[in-house]
Amino acid sequence: MSEQNGKASDRAEQIVEDGAQVRDRVRDLLVDLTRSGRGGIKDAVEQAHQILDGAAQGARRVAAERRGEVLGQVVDGLSDGLARAAQATRLAIEEARGRGQQFAQEDLNRAASDLRSLEEMFVRMVGDVASGAGKGLWEQVGDASTHATRAARSMRPPIEEALKAAASHPVKLTGEAASAGVAVGRQAVGSLFQAMSGLLAGAGQIVSGQDKPGGDDAG
Repeated sequence: MSEQNGKASDRAEQIVEDGAQVRDRVRDLLVDLTRSGRGGIKDAVEQAHQILDGAAQGARRVAAERRGEVLGQVVDGLSDGLARAAQATRLAIEEARGRGQQFAQEDLNRAASDLRSLEEMFVRMVGDVASGAGKGLWEQVGDASTHATRAARSMRPPIEEALKAAASHPVKLTGEAASAGVAVGRQAVGSLFQAMSGLLAGAGQIVSGQDKPGGDDAG
């Protein structure tokens, strides 16, 4: 796991030093790392933290007049990647419902909690990395938290759609049947977080910014 984290920061550092298509490459890096994990949204935020740490290191070797633009692209790329993770969560829930299968209530609760706090986690993470890196590195981005807040707004539609899907997902967990229901749910469809990672792994539609059919939000 630490090796994966190390790789994340090294790869982000290289992306920033290269300076080409930074936003898209950061987004794709985060999607790639998230699909390798099994921790859902919270894991994606942790991976984003590692990427931003590496990007901040790489930015020290970028010409001062370009640092602000490059770091801004990194923040935007991370918000794009997290939006994809939220989108994959919704698609996993919708696909399970379409097959008449259910996720465990505990997975749905955890996903909903993480989704509700995703914007806040993201803004706080960017602010923490920016303040830890020292003022000089981030001053051309302006207020890093303000930039992150603005970038986080793009995550709102997929977050809200995923929360709606989670709220409407059928779950049969009542009384003594709860523990048996969890077992049946997991056997039928597996963990929600594995399903979300699996969608990202085959995510031609998600990575290209397109959606899978079956939603009412095309476009």
